[in-house]
Amino acid sequence: MTRLFGGEVEAQTTDLADFEKIRKIVLLPEAFSTQNGELTPTLKVKRRVVAEKYGDLV
Repeated sequence: MTRLFGGEVEAQTTDLADFEKIRKIVLLPEAFSTQNGELTPTLKVKRRVVAEKYGDLV
């Protein structure tokens, strides 16, 4: 599944400079939400919470 997304990202970013390209993709089992504490009420990512939960993947 990750290869499918990786191939699509690569196809969409061919015209970008090397430093602008996405290098790693991780598919998480569930989307970020306010209920699981990963988003604020205004839907901003809580970076500290995400880093604690998924730090080993990122």
